[in-house]
Amino acid sequence: MEKAKILVIDDEKGIRDMLLFTLKQEGYEVILADSGTQGIEKIKENDIDLIITDIKMPDIEGTVVLEEAKKIKPDVEVIMATGYVTVETAVDSIKKGAYDYISKPFNIDEMLIIVAKALEHSRLKKTVVKDAEIIERLRELEIIKTEFLSNVVHELRTPLMSIKNSLDLIIEELEGKIDASASPSVKTLFAVSMRNAGRMGNLIKEIMDFSKMESGTFEIKKKKFSLKQVIDDTVSELKPITDNKKLSLTAKISNEIREIDADSDRIKQVIINLIGNAVKFVPEGGQIKVEALPYENDPNGDDGKFVHISVIDTGCGISNENLEKIFQKFYQVKGPQSSAGIGLGLSIAKNIVDAHGGKIWVESEGMTGKGAKFSFTLPKG
Repeated sequence: MEKAKILVIDDEKGIRDMLLFTLKQEGYEVILADSGTQGIEKIKENDIDLIITDIKMPDIEGTVVLEEAKKIKPDVEVIMATGYVTVETAVDSIKKGAYDYISKPFNIDEMLIIVAKALEHSRLKKTVVKDAEIIERLRELEIIKTEFLSNVVHELRTPLMSIKNSLDLIIEELEGKIDASASPSVKTLFAVSMRNAGRMGNLIKEIMDFSKMESGTFEIKKKKFSLKQVIDDTVSELKPITDNKKLSLTAKISNEIREIDADSDRIKQVIINLIGNAVKFVPEGGQIKVEALPYENDPNGDDGKFVHISVIDTGCGISNENLEKIFQKFYQVKGPQSSAGIGLGLSIAKNIVDAHGGKIWVESEGMTGKGAKFSFTLPKG
């Protein structure tokens, strides 16, 4: 551990020698100056942790040294020493930034306690400043990352739309001919191209939503809508994906739930993200179920004011470690298809639910093969 460096400024040689001996005995590195002017030069030349300066000196007052020290090194701690201390002098020194003052002749034990406290205060201040600088740098990096993602999205979006539109035109032009005369390999290539164009489109949409959330421009547009209709439509749209993987996808919606006041497109996006996440981890022959029920047993006593929506799967489950991180941005749980996204789907879902004044969470008994249950609540409005 590096020794703390203490500068002693005093015009009396006896005082300087006594402090040099005492402080060195405590393991400190000591620098001496016999005048205020020399002391200021030492402050400029050295990385000082603490200054002990006499108030009354022939060339300049210790209070002037204090003011100059704070200009040169604002974070350095200064202890004022004098045999002529008055309340006014002490108060004036503290106002100008001194940490404390000690009276001559010194009580060695008291002096060492004040020195130790001043050095600890200095260390803590430096830590806080360093942490603040790190936080500011991280904030700047977050802004750079968000701007970078936004720029990448805009650069990718136009060529991707051209590719997708071109594929649509080719399919429209050759409608009937592909199925009738094309070889299996050609059909496969068309299917792969369309599927991956759609996947890239979804990734770009996720990144755009994330960028808006990070920049504070993400909008929620509430209106009354049928939650049952949105869930039924979502399940119908995702059926081909789950059928292709031989998964069962069903919905169970309570008759008590009719209309809610929320952004229907965003709520649909949350449900799609949760079902899509389940598809990645449920093996062939597994089940995914969407449930919507009135939210009961609310700890806040708001029973009946919220709806409770869950996506339940029979997948491999989620470890306790992953349960704590799963809604973090860019976090991905390792799994058979974990590389099929960029780790934003659940983070976006959480942001949407939070923006509606709801809560989202996940329950699982770990990697036991008993699956996972993602739930979120929404105010009925």
